[in-house]
Amino acid sequence: LVFIDLTGIGEPILNPRFLDMVREIKRRGIWIEGFDHFGRWDEAVTEFMLDVKFNRIQPSIDGATKETYEFIRERANFDVVCKNLRYLFQRKKERKCHLPTVDFHYIVMDHNEHEMVPFVRLVRELAGDQRVGCQFTEVLREFPGIKARKVPITDRHIAEASAEARRQGVQLWFNRNSEGRPKADMRQCSAYLMPFTFVTGDVVPCCAMNEAGDRKWQIDRSMGNVFKQ
Repeated sequence: LVFIDLTGIGEPILNPRFLDMVREIKRRGIWIEGFDHFGRWDEAVTEFMLDVKFNRIQPSIDGATKETYEFIRERANFDVVCKNLRYLFQRKKERKCHLPTVDFHYIVMDHNEHEMVPFVRLVRELAGDQRVGCQFTEVLREFPGIKARKVPITDRHIAEASAEARRQGVQLWFNRNSEGRPKADMRQCSAYLMPFTFVTGDVVPCCAMNEAGDRKWQIDRSMGNVFKQ
């Protein structure tokens, strides 16, 4: 094992032993990354992550303004999120820490597609003069119960956001739905190098399978269970 992402499905810091897991992973010399919405990633968590040299964090932020962000993420506080992120960048600079690498993650949907360019500016403002990146990802599937509506990341979106990223010195990636576009050869797929493990121990090839929301289907077709074999 050389790489692990402890994100799971949801907010990892809700797990009362999350920091213990991180400490053990780093003790073993394993490269670790994760996603976090930064509502609970407070000053104490920042100091811990800098101490253990957490490798990469992807703040999951889906709006460039308080109005949009708090509409999408109910009961969240945009001001607290920004405060926690500023503290992370501030302490990285003061402690002369290159880690964790920070790459924001923004899910594009009908409620926030108009804020992609402003978000690039927000990312730069939060990071100050430090290196920072951002990935824009489409809602890949619509399913019952979500308020978000799927919209494509268009060539216009890419051109406008990329132009702003060049002005701001922000690295940018786009994760678009592959339906209707040529797919890479299966032998080039990284899924089998990055299997997804459920808390039950069941192992499925790729986190993309989670989008269907059918856990029984996934477990019935799993590659096995780490607690049993």
